Amino acid sequence: MRGFKFARGLEFKTEGIPYVMKRLVEGVWQAENQKTGAYRQFDLVELNKKYMSGDLELTDKPNYSFKFRNTDDDLIEGYLNNLGEVERDYVVGKRCFLITYQKNYGATKTTRMMKYALDREWESICSTSKKPSAAAALKWLSKFEMSGNDIRSLFPRFNQCGNRKKRIGDELEKYCLQSIYDYYMTLERHTLAYVLKRCISKIDHENRLRPKELKLPIPSLSTMRSVLNGLSKEETYASRYGKDAARHKYRTSIGSSYAERPLSVAEVDHTRFDGFLVLKDTQIVVERPWLTVVVDRKSKCILGFHIGHEPPSHATVAAALKHAILPKVLHESVHGNWPMHGIPDLLVVDNGLEFHGHALKALCAEIGMNISFCPRKKGWAKGTVERVIGTINRNVSEMLPTGRTFHSATARGDYDSEGKASVSLEALREAIEKYIVDVYHQTFHRGINCKPIDQWETYINYEDIRLPVNPAEFDAISGNVDTRKVFHYGVEINNATYNSPELMRYRDSFKGKATIRWNINDLGHIHVMIPDGPRIEVPVHPTKSFLKGMSLYVWKIILSDMRLSRLDINNHVAVANRAEEINILLNEDAKSNKKASQQKIRFDAGAKTIIESKVESHEKAREQQSLESATQPVFVQKMNVFERNQTDI
Repeated sequence: MRGFKFARGLEFKTEGIPYVMKRLVEGVWQAENQKTGAYRQFDLVELNKKYMSGDLELTDKPNYSFKFRNTDDDLIEGYLNNLGEVERDYVVGKRCFLITYQKNYGATKTTRMMKYALDREWESICSTSKKPSAAAALKWLSKFEMSGNDIRSLFPRFNQCGNRKKRIGDELEKYCLQSIYDYYMTLERHTLAYVLKRCISKIDHENRLRPKELKLPIPSLSTMRSVLNGLSKEETYASRYGKDAARHKYRTSIGSSYAERPLSVAEVDHTRFDGFLVLKDTQIVVERPWLTVVVDRKSKCILGFHIGHEPPSHATVAAALKHAILPKVLHESVHGNWPMHGIPDLLVVDNGLEFHGHALKALCAEIGMNISFCPRKKGWAKGTVERVIGTINRNVSEMLPTGRTFHSATARGDYDSEGKASVSLEALREAIEKYIVDVYHQTFHRGINCKPIDQWETYINYEDIRLPVNPAEFDAISGNVDTRKVFHYGVEINNATYNSPELMRYRDSFKGKATIRWNINDLGHIHVMIPDGPRIEVPVHPTKSFLKGMSLYVWKIILSDMRLSRLDINNHVAVANRAEEINILLNEDAKSNKKASQQKIRFDAGAKTIIESKVESHEKAREQQSLESATQPVFVQKMNVFERNQTDI
């Protein structure tokens, strides 16, 4: 590191203005403004304050004489620790020798004196390195003194060795660059060999129009590669793979956004669980479920989750938020506690369609929670939940006894995930809950240097946790939002009618359409928002009482089936029978599939035995006939052959 003194001739900058110290008068320095020539006074106390606060910027150039001023003599940016061990020891040895020479032989700076000093001092100071010549040591000494004894003047300059000039002319380089931009830096991603051929073709066409002495040389593949290396790698990658891919590959991370306390920022995301499941009652194999997780950014704790076969939607997000906000009721197999609950101040989500719906925005506004969308294709903006959801998926799927799909088809190999599935959704939900409480929250986290549950207990203030006033109303405010007109017979939605005396009492207050909320997992009732009034629950019409507890997905299947059968959808008996038929059909299908698979196994085993016995008997018959034909006349042999052919036919 270079040292300095507040002395005459020192160049520095303060407040963006360059100054040069001229004279010291009664403890006050007079400095000249290099732009205007005006003088300004600085006392030592003021200079020291500016130096300590960083407002005083020193000129970092060595004060070389005109004789040695060139680009190669500039100080190398960097520090001694950036060098390798051998180079660092050599530079330190050079400095020790030069300091010794200045102290003992500095009055005489001749080649003879330097050679004498090297013979006497070098072996004792730097015995591991080869002794330099006297001329080289004198050059070191000159640069060392002109830099103010800055050790950076002794750094090796191996990068400046050799010829660093371009070996191709500007005109040839222009043709190479043009070919690279036209054919290499495109989304078609041609190879460099292809680009070279096109470039040679262009140059050959140009050379035909030139005299012999002005013809351009033909570039080689290494020449084309050297021209390409001079371009920006990020620009090249963006041209070949797209801006989003380049932004992801060459992105820089300077830390995620800061959360001051728990529940200030929460993140939510979905993933497909790596495992096939079976229905608990019928043992029918179903597809991989979807896992939705809500994570607190400050404590890295998991606030809540939801797992089910429904694809990501407002309903799955609302279910996960409900589990995250309300206090938890754990299974008996869970040993620890799960104290994380409450309404977060900010919910960070990506740009999925389920997050851009009006229902989720209305839900967040209803409970007093802000929502923030990550920039497009920048998953690292919510890196906490991305990491946590991957950890849960990987660790819990590894515990599955059978049915694991792994993370990719390559990793799965020949394993029959679907055929070996044996775990139900209910058991998986309990296993995930137990893993979160007893394993994840109790494991040391490198990002916070403690356990997540300890981080939560340290920073959370339970008096500040916000909760919904009425937990039973959470389903009402988390349902899908729609607008419908209120008729004298009630509200129509999803091919069902909802009405109640209380709704009719407020009918005149609706000036147009009413705002309603309904849950896709339970069509038995809806919630109607009364203008300037309460939120009321309206049940389904008694003719469709079978809709209580029925999901929209099952109801659509029933409606489709009844339309094809030309049945009246208002006939609740027919609808109930259709629903029962679906249940019977699923149960019978499961039984028949199981029975058919068992019959197929028995049939395959029996067929294999029959075929083997027939083949064995056929071979024995052929052997017997061959023995008999050996003792009979020729015409008998022919007759036997004919008879055998007729038998085979």
